Amino acid sequence: MKAMLTKFVLGALFAAAAGQAYADESSPYAPTAFVDIVGGYATYKSALLSSNDTSTTVSYGVGMYAGLDHSLGMKLDRSSATFTFTLNSSKIVQSWQDLHLIYRFGVTRLGVVITSSSYTITAPPDSDGDGKPDDNTDPVDYIDVVTNGYGVSGGFSFPLARRALVESDFIYALAAPGRQKAAAEGADASTLTASYRESSIGPRLEAGFGGRFFITRKALTAVVGAKYSSYTITVDSTAKADVMTSTYVGLATAWDF
Repeated sequence: MKAMLTKFVLGALFAAAAGQAYADESSPYAPTAFVDIVGGYATYKSALLSSNDTSTTVSYGVGMYAGLDHSLGMKLDRSSATFTFTLNSSKIVQSWQDLHLIYRFGVTRLGVVITSSSYTITAPPDSDGDGKPDDNTDPVDYIDVVTNGYGVSGGFSFPLARRALVESDFIYALAAPGRQKAAAEGADASTLTASYRESSIGPRLEAGFGGRFFITRKALTAVVGAKYSSYTITVDSTAKADVMTSTYVGLATAWDF
């Protein structure tokens, strides 16, 4: 009986110690509040504009976790980028805003995402109807649309050591069709109100993989990784697939209350 009681006490002490160690390890990837600021270098392959180019991207995120075990979370991500295609003088200005509602269990997290996307594209007209912008004419307004959508998100954060994490994230989101004014070829200001183009953005698939390295214990963290994004742009019933790949570096900070 004494031996059994001793084993029980030792087992309880071991479980308590393991639980505390797990809590200490889990707090970096489930803090009470956190902020990320990230910059990247991206390559954009546009089937819509029949051209490729590179540019920089900027994004930031703010969020928090709540509950006794920090299992419920919310995060707001915002990203923006501008790509200028020298081949045909086209230009894409895009931005995303994603609101994540997260449920975390262990190192894994799943959730839903509510997204808003803004796309402004200028490109030469396709006067010969070959599906490609003309290379020898001036660009015109092609798309200027804001769409909203929803989807799912998820990922994991796994501690490699006390000062490092490996993490991954994904998003799959659908966007509602948009309808916006667009300048027809040769149109003047008096006809713009009657010129419309049907367009839609999505679905958007985004996946990232990277790591976090703690510069200080919790206050400051270095973030590095790579990201892949793909989505379709449909204009007047013609769908084209665009792909963006990027590497990124940044800083993050977190607080536990």
